[in-house]
Amino acid sequence: MKSLITLKKKESGQALVEFALILPILLLLIVAVIDFGWLFMAKIRVTNAAREAVRYYAVHKDTGSTESAVETKLKTIAKDSLDFVDNADLSVDASFPAGQKVSVNVTASVAPLTKLFFSTDVTISSEAYMRVEYD
Repeated sequence: MKSLITLKKKESGQALVEFALILPILLLLIVAVIDFGWLFMAKIRVTNAAREAVRYYAVHKDTGSTESAVETKLKTIAKDSLDFVDNADLSVDASFPAGQKVSVNVTASVAPLTKLFFSTDVTISSEAYMRVEYD
């Protein structure tokens, strides 16, 4: 009976040691999920910015404005959609229709929340096409 009590006392820190061994792996996994979620949200926002910009051009007929004025408007629309990015390096390339459709390419440089997996900014781009709805 006495040997069972001494065995029980020898295992008193086992759970703490196991937790200490698993904790770094668990924290690394949590940080990876958070970083991936942040960059995935950035990809969705960039895609939405491209879609909003191309929709604006496809619906509004800017006959009096030049291509540079329309590109400035598209950049404004895209910048408003990317309000989560501070000082985003944003470029909007718009191809204006010679016939049927217009395309807008939005590129943004996004800083990850933690610099653990990505040491530099991640460049995310998205291109959207839409048929022009005016004559």
